[in-house]
Amino acid sequence: MLLETEINFDVSWAVIIQALLALILPLVVGLVTSKMTPSAAKALLLAGLNIISTGLTELLASLNGGEDFDLGNWLVSAIASFAISAASYYGLWKPTGAAPTLQRVGSREAHADGPPPLEEP
Repeated sequence: MLLETEINFDVSWAVIIQALLALILPLVVGLVTSKMTPSAAKALLLAGLNIISTGLTELLASLNGGEDFDLGNWLVSAIASFAISAASYYGLWKPTGAAPTLQRVGSREAHADGPPPLEEP
């Protein structure tokens, strides 16, 4: 006798938004911190941003779906998002040079030589 089963693949919009935010948040941390900021402070900032963003997306999903806010889902999502953020930083943004480049934005090091000379026509 064969068992009849259905396979359902349903990904909510909140999960997709949170995954995209988790990929981008390391760049935001790099933009608002400097090279002199301790790594522990950057990690805490990244964790805090992940907790806030997952909380907001979980709140929006619960309000939009007319369901209760699930605290357990929020905490598990925050941990997963932090893991995605850390992996994307070390696996994508740091090796490609995007994170170090963003940390130089606005620093004195980036403008040590002054503005680039104007080209005359």
